[in-house]
Amino acid sequence: VFFVVAWIIAYFSLNKKHEYKTSKSPSFKTLRELLMSDRRLLFFFLFCLTYYIFNSPILNMINIYYSEICVSYFPNLSAEELNAKIGLIVGIAFAVQSIFELPFMFFANFFIKRYGTRNVILFTMFVAFLRMMLYGLSTNPWFSVVVGATHGITLGLFWVAAVGYVHTLIPKSQNSTGQMLFNTFLAIGTCIGNLLTGFMKDTISIQNGMMVNATVI
Repeated sequence: VFFVVAWIIAYFSLNKKHEYKTSKSPSFKTLRELLMSDRRLLFFFLFCLTYYIFNSPILNMINIYYSEICVSYFPNLSAEELNAKIGLIVGIAFAVQSIFELPFMFFANFFIKRYGTRNVILFTMFVAFLRMMLYGLSTNPWFSVVVGATHGITLGLFWVAAVGYVHTLIPKSQNSTGQMLFNTFLAIGTCIGNLLTGFMKDTISIQNGMMVNATVI
C-alpha cells in the first residue's frame, strides 16, 4: 500500500519538462569520455571508493561487530540467551541508525548551502573516523548503539552531499549515467571493504579493525 501511494505521488510530482535526454548510446567509450571530461569527477569517484573501502565495517558488518562485543560484555549468559540479547541489540541499533538518517537527509540541503558541499563531505568523513574509533574503544554494546546515531551523518548527509556534488560536475544530458557510475564506484569500494573486513575479523577482530580503518580515514 505504501509503495503504491509513494509511486502515485512520485508520478504526479515529477516534472517531465525538465528531463534531459541524450542521443549517445551506453558504451564503455561513452563512460570513458565522461570520466575524462572532468578530472575532478574521476578523482572524486576514486576518493569515494577509497572511503567506502575503509568505511565498510559500519555499513554491512555492524551486526557482526555487535556479536563480538556482546560475547565479552555478557559472559554469564547461555548460548540461547546470548543470541537473543544480540538479536535485540542489533535490532535496536539498526532502528536508531535508520531514525537518525531521516533528519540529516531532510536538512542536508540546508547544511550544504550554509557550509558548502566540500566542507560537508569532509565533515561526514571526520565523523566516520570518530564513530569507528569509538566503536573500537567501546566494550559496552549499549554505548555503541548510541554512537550509531551518527549514522545519519556518515551515511545520510554524506550521500546527499556526494550525489549533489556529482550532479554539478556532470552534463545534464548525462546525469543518470554519472550517478550510475558514482554508485558503481561505491559498490566496488564496498565489495573490497567487505573482503578486508572479513579478513580482519578472522585475524584481529572487527572491533580492532574499526580502529585501524578509522586511522586510515
